[in-house]
Amino acid sequence: MPLDDQLRVYPPKTVPDALQNSLFGQTDPDRPLHTYAILDAAKVTNLPELLSTSKLEHRCLFKGQAADDLKNVAPWVVKLEADNTFTRHLFTHDPVDDVPWYLWDKEAGIYIRSTATLDQLRAHFRKFTKVQDDAKKWFYFRFWEPSVLISYFKDRMIDSDKIDALFKPFIHRMIAINPLDKETFCFERDPEQPRGPQKKFIIDLSDKRAFRQPKEVQLKKDVHKAIEQKFAKKSVTLEGDLVQLVDYVFNCLKQRDTGEIVRFKDCYKLTMLVILFDEQHQTILEGPLLNNTHIPISKRVELLEKSYVAAMKRLTKGNS
Repeated sequence: MPLDDQLRVYPPKTVPDALQNSLFGQTDPDRPLHTYAILDAAKVTNLPELLSTSKLEHRCLFKGQAADDLKNVAPWVVKLEADNTFTRHLFTHDPVDDVPWYLWDKEAGIYIRSTATLDQLRAHFRKFTKVQDDAKKWFYFRFWEPSVLISYFKDRMIDSDKIDALFKPFIHRMIAINPLDKETFCFERDPEQPRGPQKKFIIDLSDKRAFRQPKEVQLKKDVHKAIEQKFAKKSVTLEGDLVQLVDYVFNCLKQRDTGEIVRFKDCYKLTMLVILFDEQHQTILEGPLLNNTHIPISKRVELLEKSYVAAMKRLTKGNS
């Protein structure tokens, strides 16, 4: 789906054919739609410098001292133009020559079609970088991450108040691309649909779950990758579905926590225990130790690991 290096194409494409209409198509000549991206400098090396030489209009979503201090990890709003090299690089991937300025697989940000100016769009989205719950506790809403936006909209499409808050009348479409799963999500609000009175954007438990879900998905991918690499180094082939196993172990940890966030090392250790002691997996995951909620989950996993490693050493010693 992404563009290649376009060396043998003239004129070179700006975006893949499948995205051309969504990103640069026009439907009403009297209300032309601009194309914007909100990009994450934490995922794109030297993003401020790349934008400064791109000849594209751009602003940091943060302002003041925060923009100065955090510019290399902050979100940036940029107005994309067709036939621009930087725009083209956002949609380019070359698996043979993985140069840092080809950004397709970086999950660099989200895309927006709007009639607004860049400053209007920036002023609107600045309101959502930090949001409050009913208890007035602040949370970061990293909506410019594709996985976060996808998770949020999938969970909140029936909540018209929150959708209305994000979709000002001048916003036509928001687009998030998941390059790993090769999926593109286009979120639109019918401009003819009546809008109720504007309400303050207050997040609830469902919102918090939506914020957390992409991190959980990434954690499981990281655990899967780490275990695969460990066994590959030892030239050992794993039997069974490792993705399904990691997901099962993660859910076991999540169901048995005490309000804690599942951590990488706990999921990794527990999955390794289940692999190494396959015949004991039910005892490991369903036994009293993992279910003892009086002990922090990380301590429970640590104690399980120690007990099974000690048992393995005793067995090895007895057989020698």
